This record gives sequence, C-alpha cells and structure tokens, in this order.
Amino acid sequence: MRLRKKNLAVLFVLIVAALLAIPAVSSLRLNTVSAGVQDTSRSDVQKKQKTPRVHNPNAVLAAPVNDNCSGAISINACPFTDTKDTTMATNEAGEPASTCTSQSNSIWYTLPAIANTRTVTVDTCGSSPVDTAVMVYHVTGAPCDFPAFVPVACNDDFCGDGFQSTVNFTADPGQTYKIQVGGFAGDTGTITTNVACQEILCDNIVINGTLGSGDPSFPGPQTSGNVTGRLNRNGISSTCNAAKTCLIFDPANLRAYDAYSIPNQSGADACVSVNLSEPANGTCNLQSNAYLGSFVPGSICTNYLADPGLSTGVPPTATNMSFIVPAGQTLVVVVMTTNPGETGCAYTVTVTGNLCQQFDFCVQDDAIPGRFILINSTTGAYEFHDCSKNLALAGTGTAGIFFCKVTLSDGGGPVPNRSVSVALNPCTGFGNAQVRLPGSKITINISDSDIFNNICACPPPPPPPPPR
Repeated sequence: MRLRKKNLAVLFVLIVAALLAIPAVSSLRLNTVSAGVQDTSRSDVQKKQKTPRVHNPNAVLAAPVNDNCSGAISINACPFTDTKDTTMATNEAGEPASTCTSQSNSIWYTLPAIANTRTVTVDTCGSSPVDTAVMVYHVTGAPCDFPAFVPVACNDDFCGDGFQSTVNFTADPGQTYKIQVGGFAGDTGTITTNVACQEILCDNIVINGTLGSGDPSFPGPQTSGNVTGRLNRNGISSTCNAAKTCLIFDPANLRAYDAYSIPNQSGADACVSVNLSEPANGTCNLQSNAYLGSFVPGSICTNYLADPGLSTGVPPTATNMSFIVPAGQTLVVVVMTTNPGETGCAYTVTVTGNLCQQFDFCVQDDAIPGRFILINSTTGAYEFHDCSKNLALAGTGTAGIFFCKVTLSDGGGPVPNRSVSVALNPCTGFGNAQVRLPGSKITINISDSDIFNNICACPPPPPPPPPR
C-alpha cells in the first residue's frame, strides 16, 4: 500500500515530535544558542550528572592519619606526592562542603606560608578507579576554623580516566592554604595526591581594561577590534600540565576584543596563570583566551595556546587558566565578549608568572648594604646598584655553575672599560664581585660573607619635609 504525500508529511511530523520528547535528544537542543538571544551562561554545556561508581569493598582497619583537618599533612617541599587509602575516611563535624560538586570522605593537606607568591597545581590523576574531587581553601583564622575558610579552587572531573581532579591556584606570600581531597558522592579507595609549585619572582601584570578600547596604561603593544567567531566554553580549563586543543563554537559572528602582548624575558619556559574578572555589577559575558606570538582576529584558532573553558557569566564570576610560555616567546592575552554587540565593559586581567628578567642570586656589600649586584645564573643577566651614589648598570655576561660555585663575567664588549666579575658559593654563602663602570678606571669591590641574608634593594626615598 502506498502512502500519499500528505500522509508522509504527517508521519514525518509525528516522528520528529517523538524524537524531541526523548530526553537525550531534547538535551542536545539546550546547548544551541539561538540568534538574537543573549547568552549569559558561563559554559556551553550543562553540568554533567554522574552516578557514583562502586568502589572496592576491601576495608582498612583505621582511618587515614589526615582524615581530619587537625591531622593535615604539611607540604613542606614541592613537588609532593602522597598516597592514602580513604576507605575508612569520615566526614568530621562542620567540615565545609565542596563548591563545585558532591564531595565527602575527604583527607587533608596543609600548604604552609612562604615569603614568595607561588602558583600551585594539585591533582589526583593517578588515582583511578576512584572518582575524586578536590577543594582548596585560604585559611584566614585558626588552622581548622572552618567558618573562616575562604574557597579558592574546586574541581571534580578532569584527568586520569576522566574521573580524577586537577586544580590550579595562586598562593599569596605569607598565607596558608588547606587542601581537601575526597571522593565524589562518597567514593573511596586509594587516592594519590600530587602537588607542584612554582615560586613567582616577578610582579603580577595587572590590566584594567574596557572592552573595545583596552587599557591606556598598559606598557606593551595592544590592539582592539572585532574577532570572527568565538571558542567553545566546554567547562575545562587549560593547565600547565594539560594543554587543550582549539574548539570553535561559532565560526562567523563578530565580537569585540582587546589583545595585550607580553614577552617572556625570563630566559626559561614559564608556567603562567591568567585570571579574568569583572566588577560585581558587570553585565557583559567575557572570555579570555591566550595565544603564542600573535593574535589573528580573522582566524581564532591560529597560534592558539589556552582558554579557561568558561566565561564570566552574569552575574560575573572570575575565570582562571594556566599554560606554558616558552622562553623568548610572546604571550598574547585576548579578552572578548561571548555575545555579539557587547562593548564598553570594564574588566581586570591578572597575569601571574615568571615572565620578567629575574635574578636568582645577589652579592651585597657587607660594609655598604646599598651596594649590590643581582645575577641570573642561567642567562647571565645582571644588575649592579650603588644606591647612595644613584649608580646602576645592567647587562648580560657569561654565567657558569660548577658544583658549589657560581660565576658570571662580562668584559663589556663594545662598551669601553666596563668589566663585571662575580663569584659566589651557595654552599658556604660567601660571595664577591668586582664592577668597573663604563668610562671609569676605578674598580668597585663587593665582599659578602652571607648571600642568604641580603636585602638587595635600594631604600625608599625619605618623605618630603612637612610644609611650614
């Protein structure tokens, strides 16, 4: 029997309606952005609903030593790795809840305060098949005063077989952090916690921009305009140990952007983190992306380096990502809107990482503390200062490391009479240097009996006298 065209059309409509009634099919429609509708979500995908996995029922006789916050294991050196069986782990009274998932039966670690800023990565990537979750808190009161804990970072699924966790955060100098590692919805088993740290010797680069016109105080190259298309916000952030591929969500529509170029002058590969935030009353939905070398507005994946997998959303929530910038390369940070037509939005970008020319040793004169020389034992860069005479000399020589001896020398090259020679022993703490300034016949001698107690900075100028 043949069906007429009219009957075929009716049958087609019925089939489509039936398909759209199926949850798996209708959910696909929710991830589609319709033209003319402002997208204020932070991600292009819905949060995944998981069923907790059944863990190994073999039990241990006692809870881990770091089951409670008071027994947290201190991370005194990085890199750090610790493995614990959480089968008998418990939830203590008042224990704070995860801000991004359902986490319980956790164990605790302490990241103690140090003098310098650090970028920190915590992961449980080798813990398969346990379905893990990680929370990081800033300790603002007593060591385990839970109400005084401030959430810093949270992750559920990222690495391993897809059910392990990774977080990245910046640890401020002089501040203590607690790391809470547990299982999703009570999952337990053998969890391996890895912590990697990098001390930041360079000041943060802070960009206070307005979308479409940039930041007039930014010292480096910057551009503004319209970019074609945008990237997919898949909820996964780039990290220094897990790069992402470039995923395009919309290949066509124009969106406003600002781009800032920052060279890596450190002489080494640098792990860099980028935080993008808007004012609390911000109404734009902004996204940050990172590129290597240059940004091509008409080809959003050209030179792609990283993205946070999220936008700020409305109301705004800060986004974070981290990535590696190779030595001698230029990082380009791009801030753009996810919604065509938005512009004039205020934002702040904070770039944290060792991108500046940095120094790892300093020889300071015992007799004249304001006279010192900073050196980079890898690149040979140096800076000499005599604060009392307002003298300074910078250059690059030849550095060498031989067991407990670090040397640097610079004959001056085309600069007549300039000579720099540095020798120090990081095992004994002794160091000395000789510096002859260009055009001078006098050699300045520096003798330092302890390179580890040096200030190596010129004192601030005295305040002006009060008006009469």
